[in-house]
Amino acid sequence: MRRFDASHLSRDGPETSTMYTAEDKMKTITPYQAKRAARIVRNEARGR
Repeated sequence: MRRFDASHLSRDGPETSTMYTAEDKMKTITPYQAKRAARIVRNEARGR
């Protein structure tokens, strides 16, 4: 029986996603969070 080993996983299409280092993730997540929060508030105000 083979055990699952996550350290040997490979990506089928590495060019399909953008990888960031842990130090740089907040630089990309923060603008998305701000836009998402604005969308949520706007949709709640509209009653959707």
